[in-house]
Amino acid sequence: MTDEDLVLLLQQGDQGAFRELYERYKTQTLRTAYLITSNRILSDDIVQETFLKCFTQIKGLRNPKVFRSWLYKILVRTAWDMNKQQKALLPSEEFMDALLESYHGTVDPAEEDDYEQLYQAINSLHIKQRTAIILYYFNGLSVKEIAQATQSLEATVKSQLFLARKYLKKALSEVEGKGGVA
Repeated sequence: MTDEDLVLLLQQGDQGAFRELYERYKTQTLRTAYLITSNRILSDDIVQETFLKCFTQIKGLRNPKVFRSWLYKILVRTAWDMNKQQKALLPSEEFMDALLESYHGTVDPAEEDDYEQLYQAINSLHIKQRTAIILYYFNGLSVKEIAQATQSLEATVKSQLFLARKYLKKALSEVEGKGGVA
């Protein structure tokens, strides 16, 4: 069943459709919230708040085809708002290992430091640039979808991605120069 079908069922009051959408997106939204905030506890709260807003506002979604972008719009805004209220904590080792595993199956110990450096560089970006990078590379959203999710112009998203890539390239090349990244 597609997202669109589930949204239509949910708009008609089918709570099973909500559970299916939640199961479909809970891992992605948790990972995205964590990458934006660097705080596992806050990420859980963000995801919970996002799905609560989704459930209560779903009848206002006029085009069920854009559910994914709409969900990420709620997630990003919630993450930004809640992040302002909380001081970000250092990422836990456990989550970093899980993140590495989710993208690479088994992590070569020789590459582990490279991913740690990449994560630290991404985490040091301004929150809006970090959000654009995360949505683009980790969640596969298009520039247009990111613009919708962040309520920005497509040109702004392109600029954020450009500046973030430029910063990451510089930061990682400096680490490489120090013997950190191979």
